[in-house]
Amino acid sequence: MTLKQQNYPFIILYVLFNFTIFSVLYTNNIFSLNEFTMVFQKLSQKDGVFFIILPLLIIVAQDFLSSKNKEILVFWKIDNRLPGCQAFSKYIKEDNRIDRENLIQKYGKFPRSEDKQNRLWYKIYKGIKDKSIDKTHKDYLLLRDFTVMTIFFIFILPTILLFLTNIDKNIIFFYFLSLLLEYNVVRVIAKRHAIRLVTNVLALASVK
Repeated sequence: MTLKQQNYPFIILYVLFNFTIFSVLYTNNIFSLNEFTMVFQKLSQKDGVFFIILPLLIIVAQDFLSSKNKEILVFWKIDNRLPGCQAFSKYIKEDNRIDRENLIQKYGKFPRSEDKQNRLWYKIYKGIKDKSIDKTHKDYLLLRDFTVMTIFFIFILPTILLFLTNIDKNIIFFYFLSLLLEYNVVRVIAKRHAIRLVTNVLALASVK
């Protein structure tokens, strides 16, 4: 399986968790921990309709946005958004595991332009075969997908509650804020994993 396919079970749990909170609010007009547990168990039943169609919905949602758009949602930059674009001008200086002189001997003088930095970093990345690199990459892709899913939640779920229920507007507002907080948390963690991927690749390449 690809790294993205390996992440499907975790994405399913993430969607189930968020949809359960929404379902409790939609049904009861207020959040209840006991009700959350009951609804989560019901939605997560493997023979249930929701659980069966959920993987298909996730695949559609993942392909709805391009990798470029997903990266923009994580890094808040349109051009040269990936950490690899600053691999040699910034991140290489922040990790004392990296032998800079050894990398210069192997790959020559480090480029200055962000585009060329990313190209060189990607070339180094493709030459590294290590399980720890795959794990870091897998975690980044997972958190990037969490970020994208949360954006969908922010725009869709509070809107449904606002127009299709009689729930108190203050509750909807706090629910909206909680989703915004959730988005920022997973976005920041995804960004950190992406930076860690960059520095881990350079660290391993500098000692091999």
